Amino acid sequence: MKLSGPVSLVLLLVMTVVCAAYMAVGVLDIDPRRSTNTVTVLMDSSGGLMPTSQVDLRGMRIGKVRAITATGTGLAVRIELDAKYRVPLGSAVHVSNLSAAGEQFMDFRPTTTAGPYLTDGSVVPTSQVRVATTVSEALAKLDVLNSQIDPAKVERLAAIVSQGYAGREKEIALLTRTLTMTAQLLHDKRDAITRLYVHGQQLTENFDGYGPVIGGWAGDLTDVLPEVVHLIDAFKGYSYAGEHVWDEPLGPLVQKIDQYLSTLGPDLAHIATALKPATSVLKPIRVDAGSIIDLLSATFPEHGTARITLDLPK
Repeated sequence: MKLSGPVSLVLLLVMTVVCAAYMAVGVLDIDPRRSTNTVTVLMDSSGGLMPTSQVDLRGMRIGKVRAITATGTGLAVRIELDAKYRVPLGSAVHVSNLSAAGEQFMDFRPTTTAGPYLTDGSVVPTSQVRVATTVSEALAKLDVLNSQIDPAKVERLAAIVSQGYAGREKEIALLTRTLTMTAQLLHDKRDAITRLYVHGQQLTENFDGYGPVIGGWAGDLTDVLPEVVHLIDAFKGYSYAGEHVWDEPLGPLVQKIDQYLSTLGPDLAHIATALKPATSVLKPIRVDAGSIIDLLSATFPEHGTARITLDLPK
């Protein structure tokens, strides 16, 4: 069926109105049913904000930046907030990157849910605004830092480090092995080290409150120190008194005894050889201490009177 011209025109007009409404509400975020509050945020610098930047409440979108104007002391950023969201008047305002591309946004981060709240015409002072470093500012600072580095000095430093490592392969390998073993020790003895740390904490907690008591020992130690020094000096004198005892009186005596034993050595060897047949009988004899203890335990029990067992001849 072919529609007439007026009908087609009406349908085209309806489609145009629907598309315009969708663009206004869905894309341009223009909703005539929604009430908004216009708030002014005072800032020292824009921090990369634009008139279309997003405004959030702890990450939840609640409005947009509508205009940025210059003032005598900085900037005045006019934002439009959805009136259904209640934002405390003392909330901190953070301006930071929305993505890695460097797009900035404004985020309200209240510390309480209590009022008063932002209303139409409210002004947020500069003291509540925190502006993060933008990508361009970071690159500029990095460029300034890079300009302060002298390539010749860096090359010289690298050469010195290289010379320090030259010929030290064994030491470096030993150091690496030591560090590896230390790490393995910490891994294997983790429980023991943890217990030691906990016990150390408990020890310090047990000493809590004993500070005045330990501090009172200072006077006693001060009084005792002279006596300790005197005792050490006395031992020092005793050591000097016996310094030459082993060299003069005892030294010759020990030498004489050694000479006598050397002279008697062969005769003692002959005597031991002669006694060997007589003493060989005693070798198998062993004293069983365990049996003796068992016998005494049976005779004198731990609880009760002594008991004796008699075997009658058959």
